Amino acid sequence: MATLTGNAINTSYQGLIKFDDNGAVDPTTLKQITDGTGGSLPIQVSQVQTKFQSLVDFTDATVSGLPVAVAGLEVGTGTNSLVNAVGGASTASGVNSIAIGNACNTNQEAGIALGDRAAATGYGSFAAGLFAQAAGFGGFALGQYAESSQGYGAAFGPSARSTAESGIAFGQQTLSSHTGAIAMGRQVETINADTTHVRALYVVAPDGGTGGNGITMLSPNGTAGVITLTDASELAVDGTPIGGGGGAGLVAGTGTDSMKSADTLTTTPNVASGANSIAIGDALVNDTPDAISIGRNISNTGQGDGIIIGRDHNHTYGRDCVVIGNGQDSPFSIGQDNVISIGRTGRNDADAGICIGKGTATTGATASGAIAIGQNAKGGLGAADSAVAIGQNAQAQATRSVALGANITAATVDTVTLQLLQIAGYATMNFADDTAAATGGIPLGGVYHTDGALKIRIA
Repeated sequence: MATLTGNAINTSYQGLIKFDDNGAVDPTTLKQITDGTGGSLPIQVSQVQTKFQSLVDFTDATVSGLPVAVAGLEVGTGTNSLVNAVGGASTASGVNSIAIGNACNTNQEAGIALGDRAAATGYGSFAAGLFAQAAGFGGFALGQYAESSQGYGAAFGPSARSTAESGIAFGQQTLSSHTGAIAMGRQVETINADTTHVRALYVVAPDGGTGGNGITMLSPNGTAGVITLTDASELAVDGTPIGGGGGAGLVAGTGTDSMKSADTLTTTPNVASGANSIAIGDALVNDTPDAISIGRNISNTGQGDGIIIGRDHNHTYGRDCVVIGNGQDSPFSIGQDNVISIGRTGRNDADAGICIGKGTATTGATASGAIAIGQNAKGGLGAADSAVAIGQNAQAQATRSVALGANITAATVDTVTLQLLQIAGYATMNFADDTAAATGGIPLGGVYHTDGALKIRIA
């Protein structure tokens, strides 16, 4: 070590460390440290603070007192499962399951639980939201306290509950407790199986107008009629108030216990030839049992129990399908059973698939359990079973893959793909190598960085 002993000040002052103002250390204000010639060192000091201004190398040094860093996501106990490592402990014990959030639980294959204490405990089920519960096979629960307890049930909205097979509940505190029944609207409860229940329907004014539009229905002989409201608040058919020359409203169809709009109400008559079928709107065809069609230009010719609300759906559907939206711009077909499609120009032909959003699709005739949520999201591409796409333009192309976020493509089997994963504790995760990372609390498979270079601990 160099010494000042025997060295004159005029020949050794260059190596002295001092402040840039040649004064004493300040109690609170940082001062720049320099050498004897005024050259700056990358450090500022006060009596209460030290600030480094450049690279600090702790190689071979023991650093004490720093908080222990944790990883963001890690492998669960089930094969190919994934849980979060931050926050309350989540459990992903099912094969290919995902549990992300506080104390989430997925204990069946292909289950997905997202949020605070969400649980997806049915095969291929999905639960997202505070205390959301999806316990049935292929069940879906989305929203705070949403619950789907039976196979293929779906609950959307805070406290919505689906407690019967294939039942669907939309809206706050809705309840679908009958097989295949749909409850739509706040606090609506079902009373009949395979029936859609609503609190109220509101027909909005056309673009740029104040009103005048209504519901168009067709008769068996093709006659169309439009149901509207007059300025005197009278219900009218083709502008004529009911009771003042208008035709009948609803009449029996050709199928047993079927119902349709009267021929005099629409230009093109409706057809309700399936038992217990309902056809309300313009140019509708229901030739399968227990089918419901409401809207315009719909052909409901599947195996039965299909529900279609919208227009321009002219294809064959499987059993227990639900379609809500406008298919005019991009007609689609559903050839599988137990599918749900909500949104304009959605396409859903994956068995037990669910798609929500404009232009959304779950595709692949041999695929099952695909889910797509978000505008133009695509799940189950290439016949990928249980593929999930969440976000605008997200695509899930591989079996059991998950695409999270807008414009994300998931193309690897059993893999979650997302654009960015933000780790809040990055500042405390800077380690030179795996050994230092292990000492700092990084688990195997956990991520850390070395001066900004992202690494995964494997040893």
